Amino acid sequence: ANDIFVVRYDHDHRTKLKAHTDASDISFNILLNTNFTGGGTRYWNRNTDEFFVHVEPEEPGTVILSKAILRHEGVEITKGSRFLLVGFMAIDNS
Repeated sequence: ANDIFVVRYDHDHRTKLKAHTDASDISFNILLNTNFTGGGTRYWNRNTDEFFVHVEPEEPGTVILSKAILRHEGVEITKGSRFLLVGFMAIDNS
């Protein structure tokens, strides 16, 4: 991984993350806990500006892996705190 860090969402502070793309080739996040309500990752179709899938892992250790150019957002949590291990990877074409 080129960059790796922990993200925390809280029901009363940072509840979500607006739609964006990442500046890498591959992005991943790993769910670290379960004591929250809501959340997940929603992926958007860049042509229609509508979301096409909402992924809500339920087990800690579940990995979501995607191309970084896919527009996505962190969906709002409504209770507790959600922790993710997030990372970005570059593909070496040499």
